[in-house]
Amino acid sequence: MQLVCKKCQSKVDPSQVPPWCRAKAARSALKGSLAQAMVALKKGGLPMAEAKELSHHLARKAGACQRCGGTAEGAYGECEKCGALTIQWSPSRVKAVIAMVLGDTNRP
Repeated sequence: MQLVCKKCQSKVDPSQVPPWCRAKAARSALKGSLAQAMVALKKGGLPMAEAKELSHHLARKAGACQRCGGTAEGAYGECEKCGALTIQWSPSRVKAVIAMVLGDTNRP
């Protein structure tokens, strides 16, 4: 699944990122560390250039555009104000999917 940011024209494929890596990258971006998000994506198997592009499109605040702070809804939202792609991976939802796949009912 390749996504294109209408604002910067970069192409990203978030489907290549393993669930554990999504959670770590999302948590890092929400804490304000894009460098840590990029490292997590690289450890997840993405080449450095792709990890950099994808990390720059991760939300820094839930429901807000990664570029201008406008409204961007959904896991792969487009900002209503500037048109930038914003990827919003919820760390808790990703953990729940991992737990479901592993059959671990003790995890959130």
